[in-house]
Amino acid sequence: MNNLGMVPVGLAGQQLVTASSKLVNGIITVLIQHKEELLHYEVRGVPFGISLPAMESTPVTTIADHLANSICVPGFDPSLSMMTGITPINPMIPGMGLVPPPPPTDVPVVKEIIHCKSCTLFPPNPNLPPPSTRERPPGCKTVFVGGLPENATEEIIQEVFEQCGDITAIRKSKKNFCHIRFAEEFMVDKAIYLSGYRMRLGSSTDKKDSGRLHVDFAQARDDFYEWECKQRMLAREERHRRKMEEDRLRPPSPPAIMHYSEHEAALLAEKLKDDSKFSEAITVLLTWIERGEVNRRSANQFYSMVQSANSHVRRLMNEKAAHEQEMEQAKESFKNALTGILTQCYLPGRERRGEERRGEERRGEERRGEREERRGEERRGEERRGEERRGEERRGEERRGEERRGEERRGEERRGEEREREERRGEEGEEKKRKGKENRRKKTYLIIDEF
Repeated sequence: MNNLGMVPVGLAGQQLVTASSKLVNGIITVLIQHKEELLHYEVRGVPFGISLPAMESTPVTTIADHLANSICVPGFDPSLSMMTGITPINPMIPGMGLVPPPPPTDVPVVKEIIHCKSCTLFPPNPNLPPPSTRERPPGCKTVFVGGLPENATEEIIQEVFEQCGDITAIRKSKKNFCHIRFAEEFMVDKAIYLSGYRMRLGSSTDKKDSGRLHVDFAQARDDFYEWECKQRMLAREERHRRKMEEDRLRPPSPPAIMHYSEHEAALLAEKLKDDSKFSEAITVLLTWIERGEVNRRSANQFYSMVQSANSHVRRLMNEKAAHEQEMEQAKESFKNALTGILTQCYLPGRERRGEERRGEERRGEERRGEREERRGEERRGEERRGEERRGEERRGEERRGEERRGEERRGEERRGEEREREERRGEEGEEKKRKGKENRRKKTYLIIDEF
């Protein structure tokens, strides 16, 4: 029996084992190893028994069936060594294999003596309350071990705690405590199980060779750093998974549309004339117009492309109207043929059907006349709108011509006014020069007269 993996519970004088978390094959192995002829087990509160001689002569599958029926667990499959129909259990849950099972609340826990090569561990009094522990830090892999004997060495500590799992580091203090770091987190729970044991080195009775162990969770930076790294890695994986899911669900981006240039405009004009590339070309043209690529230099080219697209659309509309007319004619011919066949098949009521047919023909003629009138109205509307657009263009050209001529006239007037101002300024300058000369001449005469 594993000192750290199974806790025997029961009355005095009976060897009992908790089988609620063990598989049936493990129970059979435990039964075979015992020497008694009759073993009594208590599983889920239901007692059952098996005789050892009978068990040795009975196949394993029969014993498994007997155990399954005694435990009253339906759906047990002995070939799989597991119970079908039950959700898989996490092995980290207490009592499921890796972590020692929790003690029952109504029955005291009986711990066993653990013998090692260099020391012996004596269990605490079962009537005492369990040792207190601090709150478990996240990602804890390190335990604090206090109450060590003064003569305990790292080799002895290694020998005692390596039963709980792989040890990566032991930091022993000069005082009677140390820190032990394990490889996995679940090993810490096994080490906590040893809390309260009295440790004695060899068979010595010296106080320096004995001590009561106190095992508790330790707050280690390395454990917290590894836990944070693991959490960050999980967060990165989750972000990457979400990003991949978003990329998978995101609709594909439309192809990029090039910017306007004269070369691209020439190619686009050719594509507008091609029926297979018209839809792509009209998308590019609309994008250029929405971007504001139209200016005075490219206005004529855009106008020609719009006219080409308009003519193409008009041609498509005419073809659609022609196809609809052909479809109506085909329906009408089919109806007439079918009516003739029905008339030949059903002689009674021929006159009535004839009247109905003639009524349908008249209604069809009326509908066709109405469609022709609507198409004529649409054509006349298109012609009127075309005349209005051309009139607007002519009036726009006339307005622009008048504006240009007005600008030219105003420019000529401004230049004439500037020339007149220049001439006046020149005349004023000549007059000033002439008056200056006369003044100087008078001053000269006055000076001569004084002499």
